[in-house]
Amino acid sequence: MTMFSRILLAIVALLVLADLSWHVWIWDVNADYRAAAKQVKVVGFHTNDLDGVGIVEAKTGKPLWVEWHDSHGKTPDEVSYFFHGTNVLNLYLREGKPPAYEVVFH
Repeated sequence: MTMFSRILLAIVALLVLADLSWHVWIWDVNADYRAAAKQVKVVGFHTNDLDGVGIVEAKTGKPLWVEWHDSHGKTPDEVSYFFHGTNVLNLYLREGKPPAYEVVFH
């Protein structure tokens, strides 16, 4: 084996080792994100001719946050916030007007 082929083999081995180290490091750094993904999930809704997207607890399916759109609008019409699956705050967004608030006491 010539000196050039040994150097080339050493460089390739170092590049493979660096690539594996990079993948292990990224896997370790993203561990918290993978754990959070097990706690919540994003779901889409369609009811009463309204489209929405929400964040719900993965185990119980209880909503944490929901944003509703009417069928024709581009901005959200309503944003709802939940505590333990119970609606506690609604924001009604209207173009050209200040938002209306609704706080729900149970």
